[in-house]
Amino acid sequence: VAAAAAAAAPRRAVCRRSLVRCPRWLRRLRWHCSGARTKMAVPVGMLREGSGDAQKQAYQLRVHRTYAALRGLTLDVPQGPLEVSILEEALAYVARREAPEVTERFLRRAFSAVFGSEGGGGGGRGGAGEALRLGPEEVGAIVKECGGCAAAFVAWRTSGDSAMEAREADRELAEKLGVWSTPYVVDPSTEEPFIGETTLPLLALQLRRSGRLKASLAPGACDELPVAPRQPPPAPSAAVTPAGSRRRVEVYVDLKSPYAFLAIEPTYALQEDFDVELVWRPYVLDIAGFLGSAEVGAQDNKVRQGTNERSPGQWRAVKYAYANVRRYAAERRPPLTVYGTRKIWDTSLAGIAMLFAERRGRLRDFQQRLWPSFWRRDLDAEDLGTLAAVLRASGVDTAGFEEFVAGDGRRELMEIQEEATRRGIFGVPSYVFGSVLSAFVQVLDGEMFFGREHLALLRLRLFEAGCATRTDPAILAAPYLSARNELFAGF
Repeated sequence: VAAAAAAAAPRRAVCRRSLVRCPRWLRRLRWHCSGARTKMAVPVGMLREGSGDAQKQAYQLRVHRTYAALRGLTLDVPQGPLEVSILEEALAYVARREAPEVTERFLRRAFSAVFGSEGGGGGGRGGAGEALRLGPEEVGAIVKECGGCAAAFVAWRTSGDSAMEAREADRELAEKLGVWSTPYVVDPSTEEPFIGETTLPLLALQLRRSGRLKASLAPGACDELPVAPRQPPPAPSAAVTPAGSRRRVEVYVDLKSPYAFLAIEPTYALQEDFDVELVWRPYVLDIAGFLGSAEVGAQDNKVRQGTNERSPGQWRAVKYAYANVRRYAAERRPPLTVYGTRKIWDTSLAGIAMLFAERRGRLRDFQQRLWPSFWRRDLDAEDLGTLAAVLRASGVDTAGFEEFVAGDGRRELMEIQEEATRRGIFGVPSYVFGSVLSAFVQVLDGEMFFGREHLALLRLRLFEAGCATRTDPAILAAPYLSARNELFAGF
């Protein structure tokens, strides 16, 4: 397995911790540095130049710090530009010349030097927020501390072209593999990429099925994203949520997001374990704004002439996104069908139809029929008559639907869009947690999570808030790699 790792983003620091703490089968890694430098980004493609970057980065940093705290990691982001080339040289050295255990320890120590509150080996950072300062002697001391040979590292780095050749080899490999983000893990037998920590259980499953996973694993050892604290949380307290009150989770979704499609069932599952109200908010993504646009033929799936407004990088992100979604969809039982959309649909009508179904108390039934047919390419999301037919099939009386679309529905959808912008919503699925619903007070603290990978953390928050319907810690589980497909089965 070839893994591309860069030392200049806190997301990678947290992911690195998971890699080196995984069972022995996942330790046989070939570590490489990559020049792929996203700006402490949300999942690739969601971040672009513009005034919204600071808000998105602030959200992402808060999430990184939340997970770091759960895992006992320090995460203090240095101020100013990071110069980590000497750490990258040292990683190239230990990965090629030292034992795997030394590489593991070095990765821990190097990331700690960058993001820890104290520098290591006599250098690094003097305190939280200070700039990183590491020279050859300090990095050599880190190599020695990790069980490597500092003198050999210095000799390797100064003896001709060794370090330069290693960096060039890493650059060529990254180009060959198409690395565009980190952590980026590639199974060389299939050349299949796995980007981000959440894909590691999927990689484990692939290795297990192919017979290449030789080490014995405890049941479920790689089935969960390790987000929960090491000790079970305290039992929920009835005093946290007064009698007669419920917590509210607002869920932002857009029909044209395949990731939102995968999130529908595990989101509804929250109501099985917690006294919580789900408030669904239709949100219309501006996909063309960050991933470009194109239109393909319904039969041949080829890009129609004159419609391609995507860069090679945008195509790479789009193709990986669909391939990744299909891997997870294939694990559902029965499997979910996910075809790439023929174009970037205007899903505002579908969003208004969701609001109409919610007013009639049939939103779950409507979503049950809406999502699968759209992702099979059986539904025109821009046709009013088609959506009305789905509403009727869901048990909704469509009298007044057209008037709702032209009036109240359109206004409500726009209000939701404007509110989402104020809250800092930038993608789907997004969850806003914190409202207390009661006859007397409604308080919103507005903790926001973007992506279904945070459902386990959301469950933890609900458990701590006293919303659990039982005290079994098993209700904290929300596997990103899920086989459950009861909601959409048969539709």
